Amino acid sequence: FRQLFPNAKFNAAVETNVVVFRNESSFRPFKPKRADGKADRGIAGYFQPGEDLNYITLSTEGEKEDTYEIIFHEYVHFLLNTNFGRSTVPPWFNEGLAEYYQTFKVRDEKNVVLGEIQNN
Repeated sequence: FRQLFPNAKFNAAVETNVVVFRNESSFRPFKPKRADGKADRGIAGYFQPGEDLNYITLSTEGEKEDTYEIIFHEYVHFLLNTNFGRSTVPPWFNEGLAEYYQTFKVRDEKNVVLGEIQNN
């Protein structure tokens, strides 16, 4: 990320709390709601910016790799919001870059893989 955005700030004036739920059922009451008022079951995690505090939320239920993907994905939303503001970044770019970085994997001590095709 630093190579693509060398002037990016990685510290924000607003703190970010990461809330990790032990399973899907404990996470469900805190998920964003659909138009019908029910929790969106398709959400594995999300970034919620705020004036005083930001949140990244996710559940650890599922595969370990999925948990890391969610963290990387939501962290990119945080970085974009911190550096460019939520309203100035087009949603397609914000979500697309987060999807790209969620595939980040360390292959060995010196090599990483980024941008793999996703199955979902």
